[in-house]
Amino acid sequence: MSLSGAILYVPLFLSMLFLLAIYGITFCFIFCINYSFDVYNCQILFSNSMDKNIWLILSLCTTMITACSQKQMQEMASNTMVTQNRTPDKTWRVKPGSVHDGDTFRAVADVTNEEIKVRLACIDAPELEQAGGVEARDYLRSMLTDNREIILMGAGKDQYGRSVVEVFAITDTPGLEVGVNGEMVLAGMAHYYERYKRSCPENAEQYEFLEQEAISSKAGVWANGDAERPWNWRGRNK
Repeated sequence: MSLSGAILYVPLFLSMLFLLAIYGITFCFIFCINYSFDVYNCQILFSNSMDKNIWLILSLCTTMITACSQKQMQEMASNTMVTQNRTPDKTWRVKPGSVHDGDTFRAVADVTNEEIKVRLACIDAPELEQAGGVEARDYLRSMLTDNREIILMGAGKDQYGRSVVEVFAITDTPGLEVGVNGEMVLAGMAHYYERYKRSCPENAEQYEFLEQEAISSKAGVWANGDAERPWNWRGRNK
């Protein structure tokens, strides 16, 4: 079952949890009466604790809903990307030890052993010397482990000869892939690079949306509410 399918059962699960809590409180009240034979004291005891019980239930439900929303947003980073221009018949592998920073690595074609240098399209991660740069590199490494099977979308090259592409990491779940570019933005590990949105015309608006989500949740480089854009940092440190 996919994550999106499982999320459909969340309201039912929360309803069952609430009913179980009510049954539990009722059982404890009856137990109190049976063993203390004092209805008045039991009423006082449960009226004093009821507010705490209700807040506990509401807090638990809120926590679960928040967690599910975050997972759903992470899945959206990959599943709502337009991918019809990719080439699934040609898969690649992440070259071991090749993730240089938060938006650059090397890939090797499965069949031909062709090796290319990849630049993640439409995003810009902090430079290694910049605040958040090392964290961005390590986060990308955690997703693109050695020999990870990936699919590339896009065929353009930049002035350095790098293939500027959107990357989708294949998972063990059939039909489910991780949109690496989008996940980097959503995690606050990279910025949406509007200047080069032409390199991902179908998904540019999605990357912009994911960045707003990262800013709202203070993820990654947005933890302090603001972050210097990598292109501005490079301009200051030429």
